[in-house]
Amino acid sequence: MVEFPGENMGKRNNLLDAVKALLALGVVFAHYQFPGYFGKIMGSFGTMGVIVFFLITGYQSSTADGSSPTKLLVRAKRNLIITVVAFAVYFIYSMVSAYALGTSSSYWEQYKDPYVYLKAVYLMDFSFIRAGHLWFMVNLLICYPILYLMEKYRLQKIFYWLLPLLLIGKITVEIYISIYPSGEWFDYHAGSIFLFGGLPIVILGSALRRYKELTDRVPTWPLLLSLAASFGLLFLTVCLKVDAADISMIFKITTGSLLLLCCLRSNVRRPVPVLGYLGRYCSVYVYLYHHLVGYTVRSLNSTVWPWPEFAVEWLRPLLVAVLSFLLAYLISLVLRSIGRNRENPGLKAG
Repeated sequence: MVEFPGENMGKRNNLLDAVKALLALGVVFAHYQFPGYFGKIMGSFGTMGVIVFFLITGYQSSTADGSSPTKLLVRAKRNLIITVVAFAVYFIYSMVSAYALGTSSSYWEQYKDPYVYLKAVYLMDFSFIRAGHLWFMVNLLICYPILYLMEKYRLQKIFYWLLPLLLIGKITVEIYISIYPSGEWFDYHAGSIFLFGGLPIVILGSALRRYKELTDRVPTWPLLLSLAASFGLLFLTVCLKVDAADISMIFKITTGSLLLLCCLRSNVRRPVPVLGYLGRYCSVYVYLYHHLVGYTVRSLNSTVWPWPEFAVEWLRPLLVAVLSFLLAYLISLVLRSIGRNRENPGLKAG
């Protein structure tokens, strides 16, 4: 069974499972936004969700029994497989779409341009196969070797000393690209560069686990109040920018960290119906394949089934979200069935 990076954190955390489903929903709404401030707020919840997923990975990288290096290699292998499969799916989809639209010649011509590959490596820009969001998976795969070295050779303190500089660098880059989003070699994709994308957040998650005894001393109610205040500041800075500068990344990081800490204190014993299942088994596939649904719905809107503007603005994001979760659910059922058959090769139906 393939699960989202950062899932198995000891006993099942049922609240965190449910929250992951909501964060995956937020990712969909970040890419297929509702209009106005409501759309901005829902979109910011999605981008903050990506930060939480990175935090979970970093948090999970450190364990008390010293088994984390081996576990990291297992997770790296698993996520490499699902990433390669996702790239293959989007390559096929982009190729078929090009032939359907009659743009196959220009599609294949782009592969002759070395800048396409340079931007893919430097900026994590995979838009040439319509898979820009896969920067997250690539960042994650690059983080695993660093986490492995940190755990195996006890290098955590070195990275923790660097953490403030890494976080300042990430926030600075995000503010810069919010003001100048269309530079040739430092455009809005710059936030996906490994050094500014996943590494600072993953190390922050590792630090939260390493200093868990300190965070556990903070009473729950002040933690919840801080989370509520951070959410408020996040939504405020998303909606009200100062001179076009978006400083919301500061509060996305603090909100994501506080949200994770609050979920880790949860004592929810039973799985949260529906949301718990979707978060545990489907969130990764919602993230990976929601664009397949979105691209298809957009194409149908523009060619086969035109919608009025109101429906496009308000109903299309909902339709993409529902269909994305349905597709993810079907994928999870198939993979879980395959996993059970492998575990019980002699078991026959009937």
